[in-house]
Amino acid sequence: LVAYNGVWRDANVRLTRPLKRTGPKGAGQCDPVSWDEALGAIASRLNAIRARDGGAHTPACAARR
Repeated sequence: LVAYNGVWRDANVRLTRPLKRTGPKGAGQCDPVSWDEALGAIASRLNAIRARDGGAHTPACAARR
């Protein structure tokens, strides 16, 4: 498995929990959050897009087996 600059394989620099941006974009200010909070925030944003623009504007996720 190859990842961006091999970072995925280096446990010392790999992200292991979600981060939430707490400052302006590009400032690098982030705080760790729980998986429940991160997934809830993503779901809320996608639901808002779906309510505003319709289902055709939200991504569909599928897994290939």
